[in-house]
Amino acid sequence: MRKRPKPALVPVPVWKLVAIALGLVGAIWIVFGQTLQYQFVNFDDGTCVYGNPTVLHGISVAGVKWAFAHTVAANWHPLTILSHMLDSQLFGGGPGGRHLMNVILHSIAAVLLFLVLYAMTRALWRSAFVASVFAIPSS
Repeated sequence: MRKRPKPALVPVPVWKLVAIALGLVGAIWIVFGQTLQYQFVNFDDGTCVYGNPTVLHGISVAGVKWAFAHTVAANWHPLTILSHMLDSQLFGGGPGGRHLMNVILHSIAAVLLFLVLYAMTRALWRSAFVASVFAIPSS
């Protein structure tokens, strides 16, 4: 039995990749951009953010050491705590800047997921679909 040759990969124009990436970012901002006006939530924000003087102080050598040596809300998550410290340093103690940073980081993550999946599979629309499900979850 003869092996069937693989079809040649047709390069996708860069503008298509950019358009899909911009579409992902646009969808994220439509859905999550409204959070910039929201307040803190009554889940763990009090313990992790606005009720935590070490986090509100911002980034410092002592704060970095503290983040790696302590648990917050029964969790050891130093990178999350460092992220909250950076948000405090950049935006103060309010929620708006923190929500902005989360939307920006989520946008970056969705675009990177799309680009990595496309680079690994060369399946443009499947990669876009998976990235869109990540970007805007159904529940």
